[in-house]
Formats: sequence, C-alpha cells, structure tokens
Amino acid sequence: MAATADVEQVSRALNITARRVQQLVKEGMPKAERGLYDLGHCMLWYIKHLQKALAARSSGEDGSMTSLMSERTKQARETSERMQMANLKARGEVLLAAEVKQEVSKAIAYLAQDLTALPQRITTDEAIQARAQDELILARDRFARNLESLAKPGGSVERRSRGHTRKAKTNPGRVGGRGKGAPSRNAGAGTVAK
Repeated sequence: MAATADVEQVSRALNITARRVQQLVKEGMPKAERGLYDLGHCMLWYIKHLQKALAARSSGEDGSMTSLMSERTKQARETSERMQMANLKARGEVLLAAEVKQEVSKAIAYLAQDLTALPQRITTDEAIQARAQDELILARDRFARNLESLAKPGGSVERRSRGHTRKAKTNPGRVGGRGKGAPSRNAGAGTVAK
C-alpha cells in the first residue's frame, strides 16, 4: 500500500496552503480517498503541473520559446531608453509635446492680440482698416491650419494659398502702398497715416 497523507502533510510537502491543495485536486491532482492523498503521486503531478505552467509562461505570442535572458534584455533596453529620454529632457535637449503646445498657444494668443490692433495703429481710414483686418484674419487662419497639419504624422507647412502663389499688388489705397495717404518709407513706427 502506498504511503498516504492528509491535506496538511501534502501542503507542507509541496510548500503550499491546504486551500491550494484542494484547488489543485479540482484541477486534477490525484487523491487516494476522502481526506487522504498518495504523497508520491501528488508530488509527481505537482511537478508536471508547475512545468506546464512555466512552459506556458515562457512561450512567446507566436508560440516560440523565449528565454529569461531575452526578457531581461528587453526590460533593460526599455529602462535605458526611459533614462536616456529623462536625461535629454533634464538637459533641455528635448521637450514634451504638451509643453511645446502650451508655449505655442501662449505665443499665438499674444500675436493675435497684437495683430488685431495693428490696422487701427497704421491708419484711420476705416476701409483700409477693414481690408487689413480681413488679410490678417486670413493669415491667422492659414497659420492655424499649418500648425494643425504639423501636429499630424507626415504633416507639412502650407507653402501656397488657395492653390497658387499670391502676388502683392501696388494699390494706392492699400496699406503699404505708395499712393495718397500712404505712410512714407521714412515715417516713424508710431506714425499714423491720414
């Protein structure tokens, strides 16, 4: 007759809890009779059970076996990359995208304020002011589209407007023109054209 043991003896021999022994019985661990176990058979079954669990744990997603060394190498590489990125950030060589976005948003807000007031600073002619304001709005919108396209993978800056290159016209009534009411080239920055 084989040596039998109770649940406490089996749990001590396998270095697991009595509750775990009962769970393993439900998974197929052999049992001699109610409350008694064949200790030798239980130990062999448990060794095979652990080997299966280890094999399942160490196999890759494609079913190939991966070694503990390759896993450690992968973890070490990831840790190294994280440390390298932290060092670059600490030295100011890289910036987080969120930080850049926040700073650019601030700069754009200040620029928008300045551009909004620009037509009134240049001339008192309301028609010229309206035209300048329209052009500034178009430039602002084009700038916003360019920023959005840069945020997308493979984005690039818009080089042309509406599919063709825009040419500046010399219009006497237009801001910067050399006609009647236009400021002269040597006028001071604070000079207002009348």
